[in-house]
Amino acid sequence: MSARVLALFAIVTPGAAWAESDGLRGFTDGGFYVRADAGFSMESDQRVTETGFIDYLDPLALDVSLAGSGDVDLPDGGGFSIGAGWTARNSGLRLEALFVHDRRDDATLGYETQIRSSGLYGLVLYDFDALTRTQPFLGAGVGFNNVEVETDILGEQSDVRLSYIATAGMGFVINDRLVGDISYRYQLTPDLNYQWLYTDPDPIDGVTISYELEGDLAQQSVMFGLRYTMQKPAE
Repeated sequence: MSARVLALFAIVTPGAAWAESDGLRGFTDGGFYVRADAGFSMESDQRVTETGFIDYLDPLALDVSLAGSGDVDLPDGGGFSIGAGWTARNSGLRLEALFVHDRRDDATLGYETQIRSSGLYGLVLYDFDALTRTQPFLGAGVGFNNVEVETDILGEQSDVRLSYIATAGMGFVINDRLVGDISYRYQLTPDLNYQWLYTDPDPIDGVTISYELEGDLAQQSVMFGLRYTMQKPAE
């Protein structure tokens, strides 16, 4: 985990010292809630395998074969998520449906590349110390992630795969219906596959490129958000 992430948690964690159990009657009632988050995605290296062939239309030019594996540098990016969930009465258990979007620019694939992902997940979460004003939580889930890879030369391709998500963080009670969250989120989308076929018909400088890219996408993010309980707390 980067120094920037550790610093963020170091800032918010001391808030646990003022945890109290009074004024929290809304959270013992459970019920439905909605949420929204925004944050940043951390830089990471991804292992990929590539194969391809460059066929020059000029008969005097030498064709090129591509094959091998290596690391792709994914730069920092940004993202957001929206969702809805249900909290069990008198319990820290939560069930949640979550839409997650992430975008990275300038990935190092040898040409200008943008990577975008949009996933829909179902999660099970648990709030520890649910009757205090600071509530650590853990969660995990599964869903589907649509990952788009767009290059300035080959164009755009997308692949939809089964994806996994895990999260850990801290909730800060603002009032009986509103909680602020800071969380670390990890997403893993394995076995992505992309295939491009590009042709430039120019008789002198023309080329046909066939290219295939395979790999897993691991995403790490720090998110800041709000949860709002729909029903009023019991008097």
